[in-house]
Amino acid sequence: MIFELAAGTGYWTELLSASALGILATDLNDETLAIARRRRYGCPVEFARADAFSLGDPDGRFDAAFVGFWWSHVALAELPRFLASLHRRIGPGREIIVVDNRDVEGSNHPLSRRDADGNTYQLRPLKSGACYEVRKNFPGEPELARALVGHAAGPPELELLTYYWLLRYRSAPSPAV
Repeated sequence: MIFELAAGTGYWTELLSASALGILATDLNDETLAIARRRRYGCPVEFARADAFSLGDPDGRFDAAFVGFWWSHVALAELPRFLASLHRRIGPGREIIVVDNRDVEGSNHPLSRRDADGNTYQLRPLKSGACYEVRKNFPGEPELARALVGHAAGPPELELLTYYWLLRYRSAPSPAV
């Protein structure tokens, strides 16, 4: 069974369901989960509203976790708390796969600012004319390795693609808090 964090509208859930035995797809937003519930899946999928920083205790049913395009929205100072919450929920020794964007000029909204903690932001305009500032960090290999110290059991595998990075590792026996 896969624990999916920040499932959003279920795009990645649908793709994962082609090879999974079951998925618990979680997101903080009821609106996106409502959209996800309308998709067709290749395996049983449960949906739950969940806060990434307070996911609860393990129940032993997860073999792996998938985090798609969420890491980049987490404040740098909150990464340890997020990782501890994720690892506590799925338990030790579980496989974790994370995919997110790389900063490639012309493929992303340009960065609008950097705060005192090193977080970077983008301005995202909507068709309505409204514009929202969104936290969007683009960690490189050194930042990802540092973030996983105490959280990963053994060295993580990182694949850098043109527009995305793919991280694969196992949760440490005693997740850092």
